[in-house]
Amino acid sequence: MINASPIAPPWIVLPMGVLAAVTIGGHLMALREAVRRGEVPASRWRIRSCNGVIMLLTVPLAAYAFGVATPAHPGAFMLAWTGVTGLLGIILLLASIDIFNTWRLLRGQRRRDLRQIRQARRALLEQTVSLARARSADRLRLGHDEPGESADR
Repeated sequence: MINASPIAPPWIVLPMGVLAAVTIGGHLMALREAVRRGEVPASRWRIRSCNGVIMLLTVPLAAYAFGVATPAHPGAFMLAWTGVTGLLGIILLLASIDIFNTWRLLRGQRRRDLRQIRQARRALLEQTVSLARARSADRLRLGHDEPGESADR
């Protein structure tokens, strides 16, 4: 006999789905605010907001698949689980794209940091050389006047 009850009780699944959807929505709003303040690069925002919207579509479908759909209605059950599986695959794909984008952003930031370090080292070396030249010029000029030194060098 085909099981006429859903995988999990609706009184557990549906509140969890609402909580997940509210959390995802809050994350999207916080992400939008961070972009407005300039704390998040545009490429990262596009990927994560797209992923968040797909998650918002996935949560109710997953809640339906877990708490409402039953194997007694195989068409709805299979359609719900096929949709959940497909959307989860898209979410994982977007997460992978986000990883590669983060690596790309990190590589660019490292290049900028290394360029700044090289410029700072170059400026420090130039300052050190000019300071050493100034000191050596002072010593050469004043070397014969220092006490305890012979004047016939």
